[in-house]
Amino acid sequence: SENRRTVHEYGNSRLLLTIAKELESPLRSCFPSHFREIMAMGMLRNLGSVSIRLMKTKWEKLHASMEMDVHLSPNTVSSTLKITGSDYDAQRRLYTRLLSGSRYLLFDLSSVFTRSENIRLAEKGHTPRHLHIRQINMAMLFSCEKRMPAVLKPVPVSVRDPKVFRSLMKEYPLKKCIIIADRGSSPGTVKALGAGYIIPLKSNSLLADYSLEVEKSFSFNGRGINASRKNTEQGFLYMFEDTMLRYEQESSFISRITEGKEKQSSLMKRRQEFGKIPVLSSLDLDPEEIYGMWKTREEIEEAFDIMKNDLEEDKTYLRDDD
Repeated sequence: SENRRTVHEYGNSRLLLTIAKELESPLRSCFPSHFREIMAMGMLRNLGSVSIRLMKTKWEKLHASMEMDVHLSPNTVSSTLKITGSDYDAQRRLYTRLLSGSRYLLFDLSSVFTRSENIRLAEKGHTPRHLHIRQINMAMLFSCEKRMPAVLKPVPVSVRDPKVFRSLMKEYPLKKCIIIADRGSSPGTVKALGAGYIIPLKSNSLLADYSLEVEKSFSFNGRGINASRKNTEQGFLYMFEDTMLRYEQESSFISRITEGKEKQSSLMKRRQEFGKIPVLSSLDLDPEEIYGMWKTREEIEEAFDIMKNDLEEDKTYLRDDD
């Protein structure tokens, strides 16, 4: 008989299979009939944009197809997406398992665009280029301990942070967690719901106190940071001064004075704000520790960047909400 040799893509396949195996147990528990297909589709999506029609062909070229019995015909994929997408209880149980063991959680919202008229969650909103396009907000909770997204939930763009917080608090055990939110989020909302918080304030916040004297100085990633703090009725106020940022902002302001866009008299009023970052927290800790926790926000921003750019999920072509 004639010997035949089949060639499969091994390197990327082996790496992705190893990573996917870490999620096999929670996926199997929550989606027992579809966990293999979910893993396979996730692996394919990481290798590049692939249509539902071509998933089966692409999968059969991977060495992982020799180790996993997966059904990826177009009809099967469509059915799997519909069933798993509409099973909100299974999704909640999966995210609860991914949240397990995490105390410090990053929270943020980011939007994706859609042209589909059948997605009820989508609403008209403005893009950075001022285009009026239907959008969906994605709310993410990112585990600092596990360094991975733990919850990713679509919400209408009209639903703001407070309502999203309330929804997440009802669905998941977050009362013993510390939420590290984005600038402009409402400390009062998080505090009222019972979770701990680390939230940067807007520079014009009435809670910010730019007159505080420096309590501690430290270096963070090569940048000099001066820190001060005080206890307030709303929580512990931490004032951080990034010395390099102060120089950059003051230089930029002076350039605007030279161009006639700012008044010289405004410089002295604004100087005390240059480089300053007010942060409100429920935690009474060393300022350097609070600053380090707040800077971990870069990880959730990177996660959104990977989702929207590397995975090209800044837009969706899905037919409906499920």
